[in-house]
Amino acid sequence: MQDIADVKSTPQFLQTRLSQFLFDASWKIKTPVIIMADWIVFALVSQLAFLVRAIDSGLDFTPRNMLLGLLGASISVVALIASGCYRLVTRYISYETVGRFSIPLSIAALIYAAAVVLIGAYGFPRSAILIYWILSIMLFIAWRVAVQKILWILAGSRLQGERRPVAIFGAGAHGIQLLRALKTSGLYRVVAFVDSDTSLHKREIAGHRVFPPDQIDSLIQRHQLAEILFAKPEISRADRGELLRYLERYDIAVKTIPGLSELASGEVSIADIRALRIDQLLSRDMVPPHVDIMAGAIDGRIVMVTGAGGSIGAELVRQIFALKPARLVLFEMSEFNLFQIEREIRSQNGDCNIEIVAVLGNIRDAPLLARVFGDNKVDVVFHAAAYKHVPLVEANVEQGLRNNVFGTQALVEAAEAGGVKLFVLISTDKAVRPTSVMGQTKRIAEMLLQSQAGQSSRTVYTMVRFGNVLGSSGSVVPLFMEQIQRGGPLTVTHPDVTRFFMTITEAAQLVIHAAGIASGGEVFILDMGEPVKIDTLARTMIRLSGFEVRDAANPGGDIGIVHTGLRAGEKLFEELVIGTDASPTAHPRIMRCVEQFLPRPELLAALARLRQVADRNDPAGIRRILTEVAGLFEENGNPKPLLDAVQRRLQA
Repeated sequence: MQDIADVKSTPQFLQTRLSQFLFDASWKIKTPVIIMADWIVFALVSQLAFLVRAIDSGLDFTPRNMLLGLLGASISVVALIASGCYRLVTRYISYETVGRFSIPLSIAALIYAAAVVLIGAYGFPRSAILIYWILSIMLFIAWRVAVQKILWILAGSRLQGERRPVAIFGAGAHGIQLLRALKTSGLYRVVAFVDSDTSLHKREIAGHRVFPPDQIDSLIQRHQLAEILFAKPEISRADRGELLRYLERYDIAVKTIPGLSELASGEVSIADIRALRIDQLLSRDMVPPHVDIMAGAIDGRIVMVTGAGGSIGAELVRQIFALKPARLVLFEMSEFNLFQIEREIRSQNGDCNIEIVAVLGNIRDAPLLARVFGDNKVDVVFHAAAYKHVPLVEANVEQGLRNNVFGTQALVEAAEAGGVKLFVLISTDKAVRPTSVMGQTKRIAEMLLQSQAGQSSRTVYTMVRFGNVLGSSGSVVPLFMEQIQRGGPLTVTHPDVTRFFMTITEAAQLVIHAAGIASGGEVFILDMGEPVKIDTLARTMIRLSGFEVRDAANPGGDIGIVHTGLRAGEKLFEELVIGTDASPTAHPRIMRCVEQFLPRPELLAALARLRQVADRNDPAGIRRILTEVAGLFEENGNPKPLLDAVQRRLQA
């Protein structure tokens, strides 16, 4: 039975091996094979040309005449090599490119004729060379087209399970152009056109039938459509909106594409048809993870994440869970957020046997923290719980202070008492020379860990500082997406405001990397490339969504941008480092900084004074002390002189 199965699988085996050779082998290997195949084709053509002439004149098919035919085949191959035809990729040869083959083959025929005359090959019919010239061009083109078709069939077979079945809505010029582009992309498999033009119904365009919109449902069921690609950018925005609302009745994703002018100019590409991905907005490559470092910090340990239901905390939980901790403690103040992340993780637990503990509470609740650490024997803490929305914290100074500073202080004290081995604080670039209450509270939270690192003998305290996280709650990206869906305008505070950006995935990976390489008291930062203008980001998102930016240069565009002015506490430019020194780590894109901080006695005195002014609900007093403490450092990262004078001001 095994032998029969092997025999039946032989064609599939040969097809697989042929496909692997044609698509995976190096051109240094494939080119000689292609040249040899072409030479065989030309050799057969040369013998056929002589045979046609010999039948008509009664000439004998002698070895000498056969060798002369092989000479012609060799000359043709050399001419093609010299003309660069073998640099062309056969699968993507167009009809226009095919004409290039006739020139070197015509030159080869002339050289062939001259060689026959110079050799003095009497009895060899000269007209056979003319026949060879015509047949060589015709059969070579036919041979190339046949090979191209075979390659497309093999490519389609290879990608059959990966390509997404789609229908193109719009059978005009844009739809046909899209079809051609998709054939080379390997991402999609077009099964049909859909168009509201009744004159096109039941007709075929480029081998695909055109269906009316009311048959979309049957197309979805018959072909298991994944998406409908809307290829009618030439219609008005109002008509496009009406058509898209019509398509929304079907349970399928509808994606629009830009116009041909944008495709031709390179502003967007066929890749932009895909749903807008957050990583598309980065002006750099995503930072790859070092899984071995991350696993070393998590595998087999008891890990606790505060703010576990937030955007960054939840991604941390997902990645920590994948690294197989012994127990994962989810600490969260929001009942709904905790319910969501616990349900998600438990649904994936399966046979992993990772213990999941969900704790609903506030990080300022010291007795609760003591019980959590005592009951769970936590090894590693990732502290992501914080108020981070700059305008909201600016308007709620006391709560920002209590959560970001006093909550961190309570958590540090509980972790120290509970024997935690590693404590990682998630901080922000807004803590560097802060101008907002949120940034000031996060800077003081950093100093709490820095001062504690020098006091603790068993717990490693470290911090991770990064820029804006694309797609997180409060990020500008969800706001822009919502504004685009409403038709705009997009609101940007200032035309020159810039920010560093990273994805949620990168942020979580950076935090776990820090846990794997921390020694205590340092700040880890990510090499985030060049900062991005928010105005440029807004324009990019408008274009990637298939619209045009409406501005002075293009008053007829779809969506405009409005500059609203900087908000309270907002800076034009953000920084990642307080000082100037950043040393490399085991990861080439992650750096370590050791920065100056307020000595512990002065810091504790400042915190005591902050509690006093917070208890008497004195926002102005809180702001004054926050500014004194968080703004303690010059640009070189060194403390200002006369710390005793600062202490006197804090106590005033």
